[in-house]
Amino acid sequence: MTSTYRPRLFTHSGRWLVSGGVRDLTLEALRASVTDMTVKELAGHWTHGYPLEFRMQRDSHVSALDELRRCLGEFGVTFVDAFISQWVRQTVQGAITGLVTVGAGTAWKTRNADAATAAAGIGLVVGGIAGSFVHHEIARFVAQRDPWSGLWHLGAAPLPDVAAYRFGFA
Repeated sequence: MTSTYRPRLFTHSGRWLVSGGVRDLTLEALRASVTDMTVKELAGHWTHGYPLEFRMQRDSHVSALDELRRCLGEFGVTFVDAFISQWVRQTVQGAITGLVTVGAGTAWKTRNADAATAAAGIGLVVGGIAGSFVHHEIARFVAQRDPWSGLWHLGAAPLPDVAAYRFGFA
C-alpha cells in the first residue's frame, strides 16, 4: 500500500528573518535530501505556497510526516497540516478480469479446452500487468500537528463519490 502526502507549507519566520530569505526549494535539491520517496509535484514559489505531493511507503503516517517535516525544515519551510491518501494497486482484479474474459471468450469462440486454458493463462498474466498500473484510493486522512505537544492527530476524510450514471437526465 502506498500513501501520498500533500502538506500545506509556510516559512519559518525566524529563519526567513535571519537568512534574509529562504533558499529555493527545487526538485533536484529535494530529491537529493530525501530517500525512498517520490516527489510527484513541485511548482510555484514559497510566497504562494508550494503545491507538493510526495509518494512514500512508511510504517506509519506519523513517521512519514515527521520525516517530511525534518526534510523540508532544511529549506526553511514547515507544515502543521497535511492531506494523506492511501492507494492500492489493482493487480489481482486485473488478473482475474483477464483470466475470465479472455478464457471465456476463447472457450466460446473455439470450443477447445486446450486453447481456452492457454488463453486464460495469457489473460491472467496480461490482466495482472495491466492492473498493476491502476491505483485505487481506499482512504483519505487529514493530519494536524498539535503546536504544544508536537503530536500528530489524524482524522478520516470522506472519499469522493463515485460518478453515477443516470439515464434520461441531461
